[in-house]
Amino acid sequence: MKKPNLKTSMTTTLLVRNLSFAVIAGLALYTSAVVLILKDYSTPVLVLIAMHGILFASCVALTYRRRPGSSERARFFFVSSSMTLITLLSLMWEKDTGLQQLLLFGMITSGFIFPRKEKRQRRFAETTFGLLYVVVEAVIVFSQSHSFASLRLANAVILVTGGLMVLRWIRGKLETQSQTLALSEKQNKALLNSMLPLGPKNSTEHWPLGMTDKLHNVSVLFADLQGYTKLSERYDDVHIVSILDDLYSLFDSLAIRYGIEKLKTNGDEYMAAVGIPSTLARNEVGNAHTVETLCSFAQDMLQSFRTLSEARELGCNIRIGIATGSVIGGIIGTHKPYFDIWGKTVNRAALLEQASIPGTITVCARTRGHLTDSQNTQFDFSDRFVVGDNLVAHTLIFKS
Repeated sequence: MKKPNLKTSMTTTLLVRNLSFAVIAGLALYTSAVVLILKDYSTPVLVLIAMHGILFASCVALTYRRRPGSSERARFFFVSSSMTLITLLSLMWEKDTGLQQLLLFGMITSGFIFPRKEKRQRRFAETTFGLLYVVVEAVIVFSQSHSFASLRLANAVILVTGGLMVLRWIRGKLETQSQTLALSEKQNKALLNSMLPLGPKNSTEHWPLGMTDKLHNVSVLFADLQGYTKLSERYDDVHIVSILDDLYSLFDSLAIRYGIEKLKTNGDEYMAAVGIPSTLARNEVGNAHTVETLCSFAQDMLQSFRTLSEARELGCNIRIGIATGSVIGGIIGTHKPYFDIWGKTVNRAALLEQASIPGTITVCARTRGHLTDSQNTQFDFSDRFVVGDNLVAHTLIFKS
């Protein structure tokens, strides 16, 4: 359910309140002129003025109430009392004063009083103002035997009909443009949200450009195709890109499901992490962003790749490496900015991936320690082995 626009509601409420105050002041001046200057103490006039004073006063009272629907009722009271007051005053003067032209003004300004969500009330107000203008014109011209009565009445009908058609055509165009702009803004915001995480100090703003920060307890994953060179020899570039698109689409859907933050792809290499500011609003499995989540994600990557490889007869495999530790995260550069991470933990994850046996997941000792401390019985590990420059590693084994 779409939330109401609070700013628009406050603006229209303030408009009704100010206009109501203005009308009440005008009624007070009009009453003073009638009573003190014209010496007219006729009961119908005074009752009419009092009735509308009460109606506009109720509009003011409603705008100060914060109950649901009070501003909508205030707008309805204001418009209803305005049209009846103008109509009755136009007929009571018993001569052509031109006061009925205010009904046309009301027809035009109704769109500014009623917000977009109150489309039915706005159309009712516009149509009623127009019809009352035609009725007043008919009463005036036929009661005073104008020589061009029929022509003037026809002009009134044409003016109201044409005015309503033009108003609604213009409003339709404006609403279409507004919807297009809103959709474009929503798409741009969604694109920006998918690229930049929220800032470390302000959860309502994106990560500032040029800012870096040290992040602790981050788990980084690298996945790489083993046999990519042979694959590129079998297929042309278009086919290779199609395969990578299918593969990365599978991984992306898993990342969204687990709440894993995808960082980037580089050729046949896929990089993701947990423990960093995320561009994802939520994960679908309901798990926290932990090492366990990343390892479960890695297992599903292997399974989904095997399914795709068998379906498309790729004849290759993937290797995955996971390392845990501190990283530097942020956005550097100014052209095509995106969030990235750097540091020894990232280098270790890349090294572990390169040392992995195809179709397996290799983790560092710190990652193993986190999984052991979690007392999750689904994980087991191979004996330790050393990768590169004294980097202790283990092959992650999932118990059936």
